[in-house]
Amino acid sequence: MPGIGEVTSAASLGAGLSRLEEFRTCFVRRVAHYLLGSDLGENSGWRAVAHEEFVHADLDIGALVASLVAHPGFIERVVEGESHRA
Repeated sequence: MPGIGEVTSAASLGAGLSRLEEFRTCFVRRVAHYLLGSDLGENSGWRAVAHEEFVHADLDIGALVASLVAHPGFIERVVEGESHRA
């Protein structure tokens, strides 16, 4: 498979995908959207920090979720300039 090497199992598919920056970025965006119920936008500093912490934690999903929910915007649901208290 282009970009991820030979795929022989679900494990090799997962390992190959995890090496792709495009996949990591998409994964962070989708998890953030799931938790917030809204997209953070392409230039979100919040999402960039979550992505950096996710990669730094060796793609630990718990670290990604912790980073997203620790942000003040998670409580206030600040998305695209609007504030909605949870």
